[in-house]
Parts: sequence; C-alpha cells; structure tokens
Amino acid sequence: MATYENNFAKSSSAEKAEAPSVRSKSADVVLQAFRLGYLAVESYSRLKSPINRKPKPPKADADSRFGFTEPSDESKYYQIFRTAGQFHAQAQQLGLPKPPMPLNTELRDRLAAGLAPEKRLELHGQLDDWGRDAELQLSLIDEEAARAFAYGGSFALTYWAGHGIASDQQPKEYGRSLRSYRIRHTIERLESLREHLPEYWIETVRHSLQHWAIGERVAKMDRFNPDKSGLEGQMTIWRDTLFGRRPPEIFLNLDMRNRVQRIAYLSTTALVIVGLCAFWTLLWSVPALMEQFRLGGWLMESLRPTTQYIQTELPITVDSKLDSVIKAASALVATVSSVAVFLAGMISRASGWILRLHRRVDFYYRSRAIQKRTTILPSLTKAEEQKGARRAKKSAPLPD
Repeated sequence: MATYENNFAKSSSAEKAEAPSVRSKSADVVLQAFRLGYLAVESYSRLKSPINRKPKPPKADADSRFGFTEPSDESKYYQIFRTAGQFHAQAQQLGLPKPPMPLNTELRDRLAAGLAPEKRLELHGQLDDWGRDAELQLSLIDEEAARAFAYGGSFALTYWAGHGIASDQQPKEYGRSLRSYRIRHTIERLESLREHLPEYWIETVRHSLQHWAIGERVAKMDRFNPDKSGLEGQMTIWRDTLFGRRPPEIFLNLDMRNRVQRIAYLSTTALVIVGLCAFWTLLWSVPALMEQFRLGGWLMESLRPTTQYIQTELPITVDSKLDSVIKAASALVATVSSVAVFLAGMISRASGWILRLHRRVDFYYRSRAIQKRTTILPSLTKAEEQKGARRAKKSAPLPD
C-alpha cells in the first residue's frame, strides 16, 4: 500500500500539469462525476469477467466492415478498451488523478495473460483507494458531484455486481442487486440528480428499474443468465442513454414522434377548452350564488358610504353640452384603453400558460413512448422459478 501511495502522489503531481486545473466549464460536473462512478465499476467488472479465459481478440477479416460502423454489434473484447478509455478521459476532464486501470497496450497484455486472483485483489484495492481520494477531491469542488460519483457506482452495480460471477452464484448476487428495496432506493437517488442528468433519462431508467425489481424471485433460482433474461440488453440501454451513445429520443422513429406531437396538441387543446368552459360556467354562476347567499344586499350596504361620498363631496357640474361631450369621450377613450391593456395582458399570460401546459403534456406523452421502447421486460421461465422455490424449501430449516 505504501508503494501505491507513493505512486499515487507522483501521478497526482504529474496529472496536475496535464489535466484541467478544476474541471471543464462547458459540461455539468455533476453529470460527469456520475458517469465517472459508473465507469469505475464497469471497467473493473469487465476486466475480471470471463473474457480473460478467451484472451485472443476476434480474428481480423479484410473483407468485413469496419468495427466502428456497427456500434451496437461491438464485441465484448473491444468493449473493455472503450470503457477503459472513457474512464481515463472522464477522470482527466474532471481534473482527477489517473485511475489505476490498465490502458491500451498494458490492457491488451493483461487480457492476454489473464487476471490472476491476487492481481484482481490488488487492482480492486487500488481502485478502491483511488475512488475514495476522487470522492474527496470532488467534494472540495462540489459536494453534489461527490454524491453523484457514489450514486453512479451504486447504480452500475445493479448489473455489474453479478457480472463474471460463477453461474451457481449469480442468483445470489443478482438477487441482492435487484431486490425491490434497493431498486426503490436507487430511483430516489437518481431523482435527486434529475436536473443534471440527460433529458428523459430519469423517466426511461425509472420505468425499467421498476420492472426489474425481481431480486426476491431471482434469489430463489438455481441459475440466472442475465443475457437470456434480458438484463444485459437493459443494461446496454441504460448505459447508451446515459453516455449519449443513443439519446432516449432516438428510440422513437419519425412516425412515432409525429404521432406523439399530434396527441400532445390535441390533448392541450382539449384541456384549454375544458378550462374555458369551467371558467365561464363559474362566471355565469356568480349572480346565482350571490342571490342564493344574499350577497347583493351586503355588497350594496358595504358600498353605500362610498356612494354617498361621491354624491356629496365630489359633485359633478356640467357647464355646457360641449363640456359634457368632451368628458364623456375622454372617459370612453380611457375605458377602452384600460380594457385593451387588460385584455393584452390576459392574452399574454394565457398564451404563456398554454405553452407551459403544452410542454408538460408533450413531455408526458413523449416519456411514455420512450419508456415503452426502452424497457426490456424480465424473461424468467416458470420452470426456473419453481425449481428454485423447491430448492429453497428443501434447504429451509425444520421447525422446532
């Protein structure tokens, strides 16, 4: 550990000359910290995954397409290089020390040699120490960023906690990660960072997370395959939408976007019509209510002193017919001007309310459409659940 602390101190001083002094001003530091926490967990999980039992990269084919032209079909071997590169770049952008994660040639050699248990434990300790120091430095910049860094790592564990675990241990690990209490707690944490996360991302993740609160069922199974159950595909959607690889709205094609827009306009129009009808109904019911509750007489009595004051203290004398006409015209112009200003203000306010209402309605319908397109429902067979339930029942202690 002493050696690592010395190396860490040296890397910190070296990075200060290369990395930004604090952070990039053009991006949200809280969002960057959240992504960094996710990448720290993902990069280590990919490195210790069963890919190390297959150290050779995919065979090259001169007649095949370039790999970058098919981003959704990237092999798991190259995914770790992408994740490690993003991890280092994100840490540098935040002005943090270089993570103790192998990169490029060093990573390729590590994959070729395999990650022995003692090397895995050493790397785990180094990353843990680096993470604690990174969280401390982020807290000095922005306390919410430090919290986002921890939340990002915790959210990543929803999938990566059980990645690379032996098949007979996967139900136990994924059962812990997907239990309903933890899912609810994760959603609450994400909600606290809503203003910093990509648009529609919270709605997308919250809806799918609620469907994946199946940890109690998974824990009773003998085996749990995240690929066949759909969890791996769901994780890919979470990650791609978080890092902008596939923004949430890209899951809607042009026809769906136009349909959502039409529904939003129609719904806004209907709500405005209902609101106007309710307003005029209330306005026309005012005289009836005044008559029923005898408010007219009370109102006249309350205005009587004012009326007497106007009649006695402010007498209006009319010298001539011309003077009367001028005063009447002036009063009419003043009245019309006041009414025009009042109506213009009301129209301006009403248009602002309608625009805000339309944005809310459009956001609601667009979120619903995106949720349907980005949620992969768990695929758990009844046979697996029943078999796991029988096993749990047999292993339960006998009553006294």
